[in-house]
Amino acid sequence: MVNRRIISKVGHLIVGVEHIGNTAIQGMKAKPIIDIMIAVKNLSIADECIALLQELDYEYVPEPDFPERRFMRKGSPENRTHHISIVEIWGNSGQSTYSSETTYVKTLMSAYDTQR
Repeated sequence: MVNRRIISKVGHLIVGVEHIGNTAIQGMKAKPIIDIMIAVKNLSIADECIALLQELDYEYVPEPDFPERRFMRKGSPENRTHHISIVEIWGNSGQSTYSSETTYVKTLMSAYDTQR
């Protein structure tokens, strides 16, 4: 549901969107915040994504310590519901933060399913 709303706004600009973090794993205990990662070809596209996602009530939060991503959040500090990280599909180092995060979640899902 969340991804569909995001895709309807920025689908023409992005190369991927994934639900990441513990909330992506059904049945696993997790904080009640949905973490989403969006991949773009180039971070210059992120500014356009930010403007469109603000129409869905996401707030842009500049993070000078993390220049390789753009961070957004939704909800008040007492009732935070979503985090979005926008990253380049391939970072400056040639490594993909997007691929690393999505692989990590898939590994967690597999390990959690095995333990149940």
